[in-house]
Amino acid sequence: MPNSDGELRNKAIQLWEAGQTLEAGRLICENLSPEARVEWAANILRLVVERAGIECPSIDHVLSIAKHPPERKTAHDANSVARNQASELCEIRVRSAEQNLLLSSLTLAFLVARVIYNATDPPDPFDEDNGWSIASSLKKIVEMLGDDEFSQSSLSALCGT
Repeated sequence: MPNSDGELRNKAIQLWEAGQTLEAGRLICENLSPEARVEWAANILRLVVERAGIECPSIDHVLSIAKHPPERKTAHDANSVARNQASELCEIRVRSAEQNLLLSSLTLAFLVARVIYNATDPPDPFDEDNGWSIASSLKKIVEMLGDDEFSQSSLSALCGT
């Protein structure tokens, strides 16, 4: 296990580049406090929204909840809304590139909502691996957009730099 921030970052980068994104996400999440996880996850979602130009009220709501700690207990409901929207998009047999990007962004949003909810120390938390999956979701979006600059920005956001 890496024992310094630099070693942690380097290991996460190696895992990301090797396609082991779930493991990269696990490594990062396990080394963040619940509050830091919220900020980390929200920053990644915000980066995606800004780069992709996504306008989606349910995603915006997740980002708003992250900024306002008193609202965080509502993240469970925000997860449900984003997850339901993603499920509806999954039912479309032939999706456009924009729909696929929205689907991946909604998936990221409901993962972020779960991280936010778990940070409230609820009696019914989501599985901890939801936070780990943020890295995999981000990598999928990076590949969809095919933008080297965004890829580097995403890696920086993932590693918290």
